[in-house]
Amino acid sequence: MVWWSSLLRNYSSLHVPQPSAYISVVNPHAMSMDQKKESVIVRPEQREISIGLMLGDAYLQTQSQGKTYRLRFEASEKHSEYVYHLCERFDNWVPNKPRLVKRINRNLTEVRTLQFQTLTSAQWKWLADIFLDKDGVKRIPPNLIQDHLSAMGLAYWFMDDGGKMDYGPNQGKGLVFNTQGFSLEEVSSLCEGLNSKFQLKCWPKKNKGRHVIAVSGRSFEDFQALTKDFIIPSMQEKLPSPRKPKRKATIMQNIKQDLKIETTDTESR
Repeated sequence: MVWWSSLLRNYSSLHVPQPSAYISVVNPHAMSMDQKKESVIVRPEQREISIGLMLGDAYLQTQSQGKTYRLRFEASEKHSEYVYHLCERFDNWVPNKPRLVKRINRNLTEVRTLQFQTLTSAQWKWLADIFLDKDGVKRIPPNLIQDHLSAMGLAYWFMDDGGKMDYGPNQGKGLVFNTQGFSLEEVSSLCEGLNSKFQLKCWPKKNKGRHVIAVSGRSFEDFQALTKDFIIPSMQEKLPSPRKPKRKATIMQNIKQDLKIETTDTESR
């Protein structure tokens, strides 16, 4: 049995590492829900989109006295493509498909909307710091547009709460942002930001006792240039039709009219 004794001696001399020497590998499937929430990050494009959504109808909810938040969104069922598009944009934050909500409005008509929400996390506190006052009410801080809104955010704000100013047969090129939920002071601040940052000519316009943002038709092409890469096909219907190129005869007529005015001005001097 000499060989057996020799084998035991060799085995006992082997170095067996202590548990602390092992590499710890976290299994994502074994993570708790709280661990999953805190492991998710808000991507840069999600931050830009979130600013635009909060200027629209999205809102933040907290059940921890402001320590953590979740972003909640709801839109008409007829804009389902847009809702599912948002879910894809926030794919790492939205664990469930949008939920269909049915309500009866004051006119006894059924209203159908799609609703979804993100995971609750402290990572949404930055958005609450921008948009919520000390009582948790949505507000518009000074320089919000200048400091936080990008062209991408502008496009999502429009898709969420914007539209044509004129729906008549002789459709103008003006736009409107439905800001009835904000005060006149806040709407004026937003107009100032849109003018200074994006050079969009706009002003507060009274609408049923509140104020919306009216964007001049002269800024339509500028708005298109800023947002064309972000507005999805199904939401293009919210935009006025592209301006038709002027006919050559009209251009010549305008030139003759301008020359006539210049000649009249010269003769009157």
